[in-house]
Amino acid sequence: MRKVSISLFLTIAFILVLSVETPAMGTEWQIIWDEDSTIVENVQTSNEDLAANLCNWGFVAGNSKGTFSRHTADWNMYNSLEGKFPITVTTKNRGLFAVSVIGTDNNLATDITKDLAEPINLQITVPGFYIKNTGERISGTTSQWKLMPGWTESYNKDYLTKCIVFDGLILGLSTFLLGIFVIILLFFRATSRVDNIIEEEYSIENYLAEQAEINENKKDDK
Repeated sequence: MRKVSISLFLTIAFILVLSVETPAMGTEWQIIWDEDSTIVENVQTSNEDLAANLCNWGFVAGNSKGTFSRHTADWNMYNSLEGKFPITVTTKNRGLFAVSVIGTDNNLATDITKDLAEPINLQITVPGFYIKNTGERISGTTSQWKLMPGWTESYNKDYLTKCIVFDGLILGLSTFLLGIFVIILLFFRATSRVDNIIEEEYSIENYLAEQAEINENKKDDK
């Protein structure tokens, strides 16, 4: 009986151990590209070495343990950082919009994650729409990648994503000027219509024709 009780206790304990949820392994790295060109990075990690490294490169610790954030003015400044996530961004302006390519950066000297021996769940949010994308779309503007250690060396694409981003200032100015042009066009069309009506009603030819008709009617009356 005693042996049965011990066996039952061990079985229950084993089941309880298996049922305990194992903490998710890996690091969450979120990169948000705001409409004002600001790059916001949010990182959540349990790796102490990475946490110390983040603080050395301008990240600010959050209220929760293992959470960090950093703001960078734009991609030009991000590309020149001495410590960053291993990506680089190139942009070609096309007037109202720009085509941006987010690709990998194999420069180990600037790679904050180079010594990280665990998976990284990367999320990127863009203020536009994707034209080519190697990640998994989780919303209209956000994609994610499951990256294993050393992924930059084995990645078989020269980009993570390609997207089109509209210039808010130029787009707003163009819309404003287009609106003014439409208003001016409608004004001149309305003015031209009024001029035609006035010309038809009060032109000299019409006046002379009316006078001739009046005189003819007077003659008939006589």
